[in-house]
Amino acid sequence: MKRIYLGEKKDKLLIFLNKHKNKFSWGTFLVGFLFDVFTLNRIDALYGNLVLGFYLFLAIFLIFLINWGDYRGIKNKFVFKLYQYAPFALQFSFGALLSGFVVYYTTSATFYNSWPFLLALYLFFILNEKIEKYYERFEFQMAVFFLALFSFSIFFLPILTKRIGDKIFIASGALSVLFIFWLLRFIYKILPVLKRRRWKVIRNIFVIFVVFNLSYFYNIIPPVPLSAKRAEIVHWAGRNEEGKYELIREKRKWNDFKDRFYNIYYRRPGEKVYFFVSVFAPTDLKTKIIHRWQYYDPQKKEWINYSKTSYQITGGRGGGYRGYSYISKAKDGKWRVSVETPSGLLINREYFEVKNIDKNLNLKTEVLK
Repeated sequence: MKRIYLGEKKDKLLIFLNKHKNKFSWGTFLVGFLFDVFTLNRIDALYGNLVLGFYLFLAIFLIFLINWGDYRGIKNKFVFKLYQYAPFALQFSFGALLSGFVVYYTTSATFYNSWPFLLALYLFFILNEKIEKYYERFEFQMAVFFLALFSFSIFFLPILTKRIGDKIFIASGALSVLFIFWLLRFIYKILPVLKRRRWKVIRNIFVIFVVFNLSYFYNIIPPVPLSAKRAEIVHWAGRNEEGKYELIREKRKWNDFKDRFYNIYYRRPGEKVYFFVSVFAPTDLKTKIIHRWQYYDPQKKEWINYSKTSYQITGGRGGGYRGYSYISKAKDGKWRVSVETPSGLLINREYFEVKNIDKNLNLKTEVLK
């Protein structure tokens, strides 16, 4: 739809943007993404959530402005100028939201389980710069807005309530649906002509809602707002006499590429195998963390549960809440330790191979700050 105001001089900037929109889109895309990477460092930070909240409300305003201008017309020159730039601004606001979600969800994700969700998020984030023509369709505008709203609610509601779990996820979905239908009711009241597209809008919202719920209950969505800051298999983990955490690991040569790549753990007779992890959680959020130890049975060709340890964590520390677990007897073979929420969402997973040996190792100690 052409956005022309009779009697108005040609807008040179608008002509330039339309002529070079691909370069402009990718430029703002790169700048916005780098800005989010370096500024959105804590998922519970007030600044980051205010920025994402602002983009959500900006998107609502721009959707309303675009459709008001398309179906009602705009007489005021200043408002019409905003209307002309609105599609660019809407694309930018959705791009900024997706950029923030890429940062937050990637931080909380484990590739083993969450790659389908991350792949879809990355693809939509990148293609956001290529699908500009769809931003003039009301049903597409509302679909992207609902996707952004649901994605935001998934981690923002736990931050507000200081709780995580299935009930909180269901509540985030319910609140998102209630808000989007309240918004649609308001828009249809002001612009009744859009009611003819309501079934397409409802279909899109329903599909997104179902996909998100299936992804959550099949453990595909990352467990935001939780994230593993550090995790490793060591020869000893615990607090020293000064109350500081110490880790003892094997000191390897710089050219031990094979041991590093396969994460081989050489275990001496009678030695325990320790797993250390620090899990970030928003301030004052309390939840249980589970360490699930499993070994791979080459005959059955499946992972067998060996041990499970759980403990309570309290959020707030930037480097994450530190904890560890261990097993006393580990036979040769492939092992893994999964860090999970009580509902089974995967926070982190470490794979390693145990080789029992009867010789001294070159060990080093690290005192954590």
